[in-house]
Amino acid sequence: MLLAQSGTPMANAASAQAPAPAAHTDVLDQPFRDLLKNLATDVRALPSANSALITGIGVGTAVVVSPTDDNIAGWVQKRGDANYTKFADFGGNGYIQVGGAIGIYAIGALAHSARVTHVGSDLIRGHLLTGIFTQALKVSVNRNRPNGGRHSFPSGHTSASFLTAAVVDGNFGWKAGAAAYAGAGFVAWTRIRDNRHWLTDSVIAATIGIVVGRTVTRDHHGGATPWTIVPSASSNGAAIFIVRRPARPVFR
Repeated sequence: MLLAQSGTPMANAASAQAPAPAAHTDVLDQPFRDLLKNLATDVRALPSANSALITGIGVGTAVVVSPTDDNIAGWVQKRGDANYTKFADFGGNGYIQVGGAIGIYAIGALAHSARVTHVGSDLIRGHLLTGIFTQALKVSVNRNRPNGGRHSFPSGHTSASFLTAAVVDGNFGWKAGAAAYAGAGFVAWTRIRDNRHWLTDSVIAATIGIVVGRTVTRDHHGGATPWTIVPSASSNGAAIFIVRRPARPVFR
């Protein structure tokens, strides 16, 4: 048996041949530094077959249920205020939603977790694009609210909540996504129940949130048959349709 002492040629050769420890290659997302670049990339990615499908179903649903807007608003006005809607009014607020996204990103950055920062980055990117579309429509359409206020169409609470749900779905799979969509649906209903929005405001807002959310998480979906979650509603209530897709997300 040959023994090599430290400092001898044989020991030095063995040391040179030993594999070096694997370097940490995770790169943290930079949603603020790359804000404009990400925005341009996401806008270019919006036109897609998936976006067209979701938009078509959402707009079609809004057209079908639009005759019920007045009836539902009248039903709400007869019943007065509901205390349970306060939770959704707070949780669906755009400032709370965006603040939560920034908080998630900050936690991930402090913990040097590429996965957590990526989720936060997806949320930040999504809320930026959703906010642009929502506010642009509010100002251009300038529809009056059922309670007489302005800028009813579409619902900002609803679009923000469905954006968050779509990002959760894209990053963590359909089981987490289903729970998130249920929460977003609750927010959408409370905006109608509080007499702040018409039913069609919430349907279109949900469509915007889902389309944008699936766009910013577009690289997470593997396979040819993804889960597609789209809102639907009628005079008898609202529903969410789910079409199958692989449960495991694929991170960029």
